[in-house]
Amino acid sequence: MVASETLTPESPPKRQVEPGAPPCTLRLVELVDTRTSPEMFGIVDGRAIYAPKDIPAWLKSIAEGLRPRGVTPSYGAAPDATPAMLEGKIALTTAWLSNVRGNITSTAVLKVQARNAAGGSIDKSYRGSVARILWWSNPSEAQEGIDDAVSRALDAAATDLRQLCKG
Repeated sequence: MVASETLTPESPPKRQVEPGAPPCTLRLVELVDTRTSPEMFGIVDGRAIYAPKDIPAWLKSIAEGLRPRGVTPSYGAAPDATPAMLEGKIALTTAWLSNVRGNITSTAVLKVQARNAAGGSIDKSYRGSVARILWWSNPSEAQEGIDDAVSRALDAAATDLRQLCKG
């Protein structure tokens, strides 16, 4: 199975944006996959689960997962017309699936580095993990597992990024 390039996050995000929250923008100067085996997610029920073929598109899809969590990403080193509140980097360091006796476990880790104009910064790793019963051993369960693990990592990262936007 080859995973999709489009993140389908849990809906709605576990951590909601407060109504009336001020905008928060993050200009990403680097969005990378630093996993040691970027071609694989793991093995489920004896079958290899491969990462998406277009890793840059998948990483951008992950970064776009910040948007419903109150953080608007933009990309590249050139500032746009309205300066971003934050500038940073996101690295995918882990995305892994495994199963044992009818259970599937998915883990994702995002290393997020960001700073604001006032000199505040974060440099943290955010882990998302999901464990559930493997009912049918089909590709959608593997895809859902990775998507949900990434979503949980994004929940925690967005909370800290929104706080950093406040100054």
